[in-house]
Amino acid sequence: MAKAPGLIVDEDLVAQEFDLEELLGVDLSNEESLAEEIGQDIVDFIQERAANGQGIGGKELRSPYSKAYSKSIEFELFGKSEDEVNMRLTGDMLDSIEVLGFDNNVLTVGISGAEAPKAH
Repeated sequence: MAKAPGLIVDEDLVAQEFDLEELLGVDLSNEESLAEEIGQDIVDFIQERAANGQGIGGKELRSPYSKAYSKSIEFELFGKSEDEVNMRLTGDMLDSIEVLGFDNNVLTVGISGAEAPKAH
């Protein structure tokens, strides 16, 4: 599978870089607050898409659950279903998606810190 442009996948960081000038055709390098708003819209979109059981391109999320995980006490306690995938158990991973930075028209959105290994 080809890696998406601007994708960063490490154990301590899972992120996507967006070149806003390339995408929008406008120099936003001096518009940090606007870039932050665009970034927050991206975060909201990702979280809503996952809540609806969809992944990249609107494709249905398939069960990524291992047999051991699907039989775990956490899985049962949180009322999870192997057939309903929304990438949420506690919500911590998806809720940790944030705007990580904006520099020279490049907006970075992703997960860093304690939730990054889970996203990795």
